[in-house]
Amino acid sequence: MKCRICTEKAVIETRRHNTAFCKGCFLTHVERQVQKTIESEKMLSKEDRVLVAVSGGKDSLTLWEVLHRLGYQTTGFHIVLGIGDYSPAAREKVEAYAEKQGFPLIVTDLNEEYDFTVPELALNTPRVPCSACGLSKRYLMNRTALGGALAYSQPDTIWMTSPPPCLETCFTGIQSSSPGWNHPGRPPIQN
Repeated sequence: MKCRICTEKAVIETRRHNTAFCKGCFLTHVERQVQKTIESEKMLSKEDRVLVAVSGGKDSLTLWEVLHRLGYQTTGFHIVLGIGDYSPAAREKVEAYAEKQGFPLIVTDLNEEYDFTVPELALNTPRVPCSACGLSKRYLMNRTALGGALAYSQPDTIWMTSPPPCLETCFTGIQSSSPGWNHPGRPPIQN
């Protein structure tokens, strides 16, 4: 199959749109779709400073990269959750990526800063574990974003689905219910 744009050999097929792209055209297509959706939904402006929640997974790192490529002023935000071997590995991956790309990064370690981990929180709260974890992460993102006059993006809200369909989601647009997107209570951005 050939790329719909340049007719080179396609490396990815998007069944939803019955089309295929080479690597370069696919990346350009993704960036254009993300930008188009940001503009149509009035999510951000180029003057906003954007806090991007990064877990270390491909979705959040891709979002960070795309927003940066599109010219948004991004800062990564990683929360060390204290989950076994996962948390140190995720932190290492995020820090290495930020250093390699030269992107600013804020790291919050729940155990160091608040003296609890997500597994401990799950045992000591009446909420279900996912709810307690999500509520804690939302609080920390809001506190960090509002304290630094940043807009924020939350990958699970933006991408809506998990891989591999996550990249296909951007072809139909990003849906966001996150209060961080142009939230009326957000203070004006100070440059």
